[in-house]
Amino acid sequence: MDLMIDLEGLATGPDTTILTIAAQAFDPFDQGYYEQCYYARVSLESQENRKIEQGTIDWWATQPAIVRDEAFAEDGRVPLDQALDELGKLIWHSKRIWAQ
Repeated sequence: MDLMIDLEGLATGPDTTILTIAAQAFDPFDQGYYEQCYYARVSLESQENRKIEQGTIDWWATQPAIVRDEAFAEDGRVPLDQALDELGKLIWHSKRIWAQ
């Protein structure tokens, strides 16, 4: 099982403040997608030392409202350490990790 991971954030570097983490298990050579997946909105308060860049904020302002509303929704946010713990359980069972 391979795993594709996608992060949405408020900057472009490795120290970005993360808005959402999504992951989907799949087989790129045969069976398509598996049921194993993960999605979390990450609380901004749990990421005090991470970056926010004005250029990325400006980019988010150009995105469709439905996309912005999902990424910036306040309900159901979890601390970053919890999101990474939960994602790690899915990663543990993966052969390869694909990041977008």
